[in-house]
Order: sequence, then structure tokens, then C-alpha cells
Amino acid sequence: MGAESTADGIFHAIRYTDVGGVQDLGAQPGFGGQSFASAIAANGAIGGHADHADGTGVLFGFAYTPTAGRTALCPGGCSVWDLNAAGQLVGLVPGRDPATWQAFLYTPPGGSYAPSGGLRGLGTLGGARSSASGVSEAGLVVGNAQLASSPPGDLGHAFIYDARAARPEMRDLNTVAHAPGWILQSANDVNETFIVGYGLIGGAQRAFRLELASGAVKNLGTTAGGGPSVAWSVDAYGDVVGWAESPAGGHDEAIVYAPGLGGTAPLGDLVDPSLGWTLVQANGINAHGSIVGWGYHQGAARGFKLNLPVCVGG
Repeated sequence: MGAESTADGIFHAIRYTDVGGVQDLGAQPGFGGQSFASAIAANGAIGGHADHADGTGVLFGFAYTPTAGRTALCPGGCSVWDLNAAGQLVGLVPGRDPATWQAFLYTPPGGSYAPSGGLRGLGTLGGARSSASGVSEAGLVVGNAQLASSPPGDLGHAFIYDARAARPEMRDLNTVAHAPGWILQSANDVNETFIVGYGLIGGAQRAFRLELASGAVKNLGTTAGGGPSVAWSVDAYGDVVGWAESPAGGHDEAIVYAPGLGGTAPLGDLVDPSLGWTLVQANGINAHGSIVGWGYHQGAARGFKLNLPVCVGG
């Protein structure tokens, strides 16, 4: 899933399969003029956001399956960033003030802990804004939220929200984690074992992986350039992908962390240079070692999918 620019310069949500190749979801009825696919669940459902082709530019969150088509959320507009196979979606919904927004969790009706379903704002950590980036199959939600003391443009702190709790509430991940020296700023993905994101340690921005059972935070480091790094996705084994500032400058470079690789490495170093790829960002990894993201292929921006068996079970 992702988005692709059409001949007239607008973006359409897309889906890719090994059998069918690239499918233009945005060309289907109900997708509006411009659309983006943000995430895909284990059952193949896709979440994202699209406009209504009415010239306002307002984006509306959606869920899509081949059988049910596109289902719109948030009549007032919102962005969807992740979903799970239970039909839960997370993202952000704008506030009355255009400079504010709030993380949300949408749950379909009939769930065991939310029988009425619907969209629920998750609040903040005392500040003006929050955004939900990931949801696990069990309903754990992560993202970032401003504190009461956060400057207007600051991300704030990473948060965790457990929808299964009797009284669910947003919690500062820094109070949950065992992370001496860290300020965990953003949590980007979560499963039943790990959370990944980025934060500050020793004044430097670094990717992290948090183990839920122990609360221990692992510094995933960066590449040879020593620049900021971001962890964006984690699989069930704890293998992580994301990106880091390229030592060459001009763009980021996709990175992968796996014990089988000896730590964090530029993903492009594992690809034959004769293929003509510069891998900029790695946005997803699954339990089969498949990694997706985007980069430049012979100078043109393109999405990529590659398989690294060494990641599986690392």
C-alpha cells in the first residue's frame, strides 16, 4: 500500500501484490480526487485518507477491503495512520483550532471491550496536540502527545494507550519504560512484544526499541554518519526498519536492525549496487522478512519491496 502520483500530478492510494502488481485504489468510486494508503492489516484491510474532490482539500479517514470497498470515517475530516485485523483504526482528528489535533481510536461495533464501537478521542498528555501512529492486534495504541509544558511546535512525549483496560487512559511512555537518560519522543509502531520509535539520549536523536514485558529500551543507534535515526516499524521477532540521516547528505537512508545483521545497517548496503537503487526510507516489515519503503531507482522516486531472510527470527 502507499500512494502514486498520476499523470495530472495528484496522488492516488495504491495496493501492491506479488500476483496482481500495483492496483490504483484511488480510481475506484468513492475515493475522491486525491487519496493516500497509510497501512495494511494482517487480513489485507487498508487504512488511509482521501478527499471528496470538492476543492476544499479536507482529508477523510477510510478503511478499505476488496469485498466492502471504501468505508469513510470522521465526517469532519481526519487522517488514518494504522489499523489492525479487528477493524480498529488510529490516527488524528483536527480540533476546532486548525493548529490543534487529537489522537483517536476507531473501533467497529460489537467488540468485546467496546460493544457500541465508534470513534474515541484519546486526549493528550496535558498539551494541545496528539497523534496516534500505531495499533497492535490486541488494541495497544501508540503515538506522540504534547505535555502542558510543550512549546507549540514540539512533538511532546511518546504515549501508550491500552484500549482493553477497564478505564483506558493515555500514559506517557517515559513513565512506563525503563529508560534512564532517554526522552522518548514518538512511538511509531507496536505489536504484542515491542514498541519502536525515536527519542533523545545524550542530546542526540536515536531510534529505539522497547520490550513491553520488561520495559527495557534498546538504543538502535544510527549509521556511520552519526546523524539522527528513526525506527518506524517492527516485526514479531523484534527486527526493525526506519531511516537515518545519510552521511552523504541530501536525503535520508533506509536502515534495518536485526541481530543477524550485527545491529543497525543501511538497507542499501544489502542490495546489489548494479540494480541502481538508493533506498531512502523503510516503512514496514513483516514476520516473513519482507520490507517495504521508497527510494530512487535510477534517479526516479519509486516504492520498493525486498526480502531479507536473515531478519526472520533474529
